[in-house]
Amino acid sequence: MSDKNKDLLNEGTVRRFMGLAGIQSLANPFLRKIEESEELEEAEELEEAEELEETEELEEAQELEETEELEEAQELEETEELEETEELEETEELEETLAPKTLADKVIETVAKKLPNLEVVDDSREQAMLAEVYKRVLKSLNG
Repeated sequence: MSDKNKDLLNEGTVRRFMGLAGIQSLANPFLRKIEESEELEEAEELEEAEELEETEELEEAQELEETEELEEAQELEETEELEETEELEETEELEETLAPKTLADKVIETVAKKLPNLEVVDDSREQAMLAEVYKRVLKSLNG
């Protein structure tokens, strides 16, 4: 075994000759490259993480804006529907107070309340005929 060791150069001797020849250690540049590549990878991972966070924040902001816009649109629609309903009710009340009810109107209202599927056609016939229909309808509904 001692013959085998003699053939191999001692590490200290190799280092001494490298120093005399002006050659730097072989491990130093290799280790520096590994450290630099690790630092570069860490920097890239950090940048990716920051970009991901920014993207997530931007998406959350967009979703929030869309939700707020949707809620505002729904509130606006509800407000418009409420205003239209109120205007319609006011118009109906105004029409009821302005137009005096004739006997025909009373007949139509009574029949429409009792028979909701009945279609009412506005026909201006004589008051006597309408009065007779009104009497018969009331009689049949009450009796």
